[in-house]
Amino acid sequence: MAQVAREVLNRLDIVIPERKLGGPVKMLSGGQRQGIAIGRAIYWNALVLIMDEPTAALGVPEQRKVMELIRALKAQSISVLLISHNLHDIFAIADRIVVLRRGEVAGKRQVANQWR
Repeated sequence: MAQVAREVLNRLDIVIPERKLGGPVKMLSGGQRQGIAIGRAIYWNALVLIMDEPTAALGVPEQRKVMELIRALKAQSISVLLISHNLHDIFAIADRIVVLRRGEVAGKRQVANQWR
């Protein structure tokens, strides 16, 4: 089990020290916990991940790591539905943007490559 966990984490370039790998998830940083959640989905061969405010309540370095993880998933042809109020994150990572207002589509846009 530890070997498979390490392989999935390595695939996503998630760094968790060996001494913490067997410990409780609650002892990991917020970014590492997000990485573990993404790793679980990858292990089960998810083709789509829904991420609701994945960078909320994280420090700047952890936010960057989560964004890198999303890019890595994209490179592996895994679709990510990102729900966020952080426009910087959305424009940095999205291919398409849909804005909802009170449950109704208020607008849709393809994101130009200039934003990357």
